[in-house]
Parts: sequence; structure tokens; C-alpha cells
Amino acid sequence: MTLDPTSVDLLDLSQSLERLFHSRVVPGSLLEGKTRLRDATASLLQCSQLEAENIVETLVARGFARFHQRPDASSGAAWVLQVSS
Repeated sequence: MTLDPTSVDLLDLSQSLERLFHSRVVPGSLLEGKTRLRDATASLLQCSQLEAENIVETLVARGFARFHQRPDASSGAAWVLQVSS
């Protein structure tokens, strides 16, 4: 059985991710941070990594996760979760 990304409560998921990471900021490069979000989503929702990847893409598309990188240093890169409506 596959999980439909549109059936997931994205606000609830972003809040669960915040609790899991103990922050609404998930540090890492574009790929590193997104991989962390995917793995955490798969764990929280008990779904495959492919399904979790689709859900993370939906989080990004709907504005529940945004990537930020300081223009002067790559060490300032992080994903930020939107955890309130």
C-alpha cells in the first residue's frame, strides 16, 4: 500500500519533525538537510524512503520547509520548518 503525499497533514508533520530535531532548523547543505528530512519523515510515518521523498517535496512545494543559505558562507546552510499556521 502506498502513501499518498496529499493525505498527510503537513502542518502536523512539520511539528513532529521539529520535535524530533529539537528545532525548526535542520542544518546541512541542500542535499544533506533534505536527506535528514526524508529519513526522519520515513521513520515518523513508517513509509518507504521514496514515499518520504515525495512527502518532503510536497512539504517544500507548500512552504512547510524552506532551504536557506547565507550568501557569504556555506556553513550557514539549513532547512527551516514552518511549524505554525
